[in-house]
Amino acid sequence: MGLVEHFPPLSCVRLLSSRPLYPKWYDKYHVGKKDYIVLYKHRVCLKHLICVLLYLQVMDIFINSIRINWCANNIIEKHQAVSFIDSTFVVELSKHYPKFVKSADKGMYGFDHDLLECTPTGSAVVYIPFLIDLQHWVGLCVDMSARIISVLDCYTGLWRETKLKKVLLPLAEMLPYLFRFAIKMAGEKKLRLKSLAVHRENDIPQADSVKYSGVMAARLIEAHANGGIQACKEVKHADVVTAANKYFIAGFELANGIV
Repeated sequence: MGLVEHFPPLSCVRLLSSRPLYPKWYDKYHVGKKDYIVLYKHRVCLKHLICVLLYLQVMDIFINSIRINWCANNIIEKHQAVSFIDSTFVVELSKHYPKFVKSADKGMYGFDHDLLECTPTGSAVVYIPFLIDLQHWVGLCVDMSARIISVLDCYTGLWRETKLKKVLLPLAEMLPYLFRFAIKMAGEKKLRLKSLAVHRENDIPQADSVKYSGVMAARLIEAHANGGIQACKEVKHADVVTAANKYFIAGFELANGIV
């Protein structure tokens, strides 16, 4: 599950959505190393774009497996409401930031219906996988009561925390308004909400390579949901391999029936 190196900037893939990418599409056009398309004035290698699409879908398989397993284990016990959102949510929300940041009355900003449909309501904690610069996955734990985004980063050497906060600024600014809008299903005039704080957790187990950050981020999200930050610190590399197998099997069985 390796990534192709040297991806185009994130602005190039604002068209990404939950549409499935079938192998037949790839074969039909015989995509080669020198085939390019232009997205938002950027020249993008098709193989790079296809790799990102497939990688997003793999992460969504992981998150869906975690969501189903967590719900099954907590259906009887009265835990705080927890939601797991797939990677498409971040892509769709990011499209709104250029207009949102220019909006004079952010309380009345209109998020589209599709985004509102997949926005959780009534959840105290929301987990989101986030792909940074199309090469590095981190897990985000959004605690609405504490108003903080905790970053579960398994490869801290790649980004300084100051740069990480800058990348996550659009989410930190928009999420309070989006969740408020989703609950009330309407905007509020002259509403001003404080941005969520962003904090990168310390002592998180580190991956050997950035290419393993996807499955590691998913495992850290699962561990944090079940046991908090202490459970994250106890994650071992062997656990991550086992988790990857579990996620893929669960995804296959969901689509094709129990093996």
